[in-house]
Amino acid sequence: MQKSPLSLERYAFSRIHVDACESPDCQTVKTDGHFRVQTRCQQHGDDLLRWMVTLNVSVVKKEAESCPPYTFDVEVVGFFKVAEDCPADKQAALVRANGPAVLFGSVREMIASLTARGPYPRVDLPTVTFIDEAHKKPTAATAKA
Repeated sequence: MQKSPLSLERYAFSRIHVDACESPDCQTVKTDGHFRVQTRCQQHGDDLLRWMVTLNVSVVKKEAESCPPYTFDVEVVGFFKVAEDCPADKQAALVRANGPAVLFGSVREMIASLTARGPYPRVDLPTVTFIDEAHKKPTAATAKA
């Protein structure tokens, strides 16, 4: 095991919304592709080693389908710092692949905790990877932390 060149300085949930379905025939949530994940990674304007990563995870009812036991929309914002010895050309890929993965664990726990207290079985989001995010182009916006 070795220390990651990406460190999480702090994070906060900016949105948490969970609804239980009113239909009595709800049994389980299918989370194999039925949820939507969006990420945004922005480099700080003044300190290029600092990044803001926003992760949104949601399950929404599709019109053609029956009501899932829970619908939810959760957004978490994390502030990260890249180690000074990390090569500049690798930093964006590091943040895009690992920042959302770190935050996803927090979302996974939050959803499990909230739905465990609901009328239907607990929702356990699957383990995911964000390695494909590493190859996306940076956004033009910068974050001020």
